[in-house]
Amino acid sequence: MKTKHTLLALSCIFLVIFSCKDGNRDPFFNTWENQQQPSTLESGKKYQGQGEIVRLEIAACMCCGGYWLKTAEADSVLFRQVPENSGFIFDDNDQFPIPVEYEFVTDSSVCWQVKRLVTMISIKKI
Repeated sequence: MKTKHTLLALSCIFLVIFSCKDGNRDPFFNTWENQQQPSTLESGKKYQGQGEIVRLEIAACMCCGGYWLKTAEADSVLFRQVPENSGFIFDDNDQFPIPVEYEFVTDSSVCWQVKRLVTMISIKKI
């Protein structure tokens, strides 16, 4: 009985880890990220500028979920939440792409290499 629980737990962990590395499962990955040049953004660095929020990703994995932002540097990055003090609200009438001014810091974790995850410092619609 204990062996079955251990195998089940290991299988779940395996699925979560490797689901993030298969870009072919995400149709957006093939049409958006693969058309982009290699990232010009450095891990652990702060960036600011203007860009567009191009879509919401609702996939559920360790490095997934959030909003895709096309940056001024022509990179695409993923952010999960808007800073509380930003006053930015997604409205029901908003249509993608949403033009924004942003400031974010790149994440230095494994998710940076997998999905270009960033932490948003400030964001506002333009």
